[in-house]
Amino acid sequence: MSIRPVVFWPHLLVGVTTGTVIAFMSVTGVLLAFEPQITEWLERDRRIVVPPPGASRLPVETLVARAREARPDPPSSRSVRTRRPPWS
Repeated sequence: MSIRPVVFWPHLLVGVTTGTVIAFMSVTGVLLAFEPQITEWLERDRRIVVPPPGASRLPVETLVARAREARPDPPSSRSVRTRRPPWS
């Protein structure tokens, strides 16, 4: 019996298993590293509300008052963007 098959098949099995683990770790690492960019790209249509033509902006106090009418618990935060994002 030759020693080649005895060494080759365990070597191949360990190599394929290790390669699969390394590939999985690489892909998940890239996803974690670029999570903000991926989330922003996936939700790009959900964050922008285009007002109808001729509409004026409401004051923040009016928006908070309307939010309290809809839900009595106070809002936890407010965010106001004064300019359009670069991708629009």
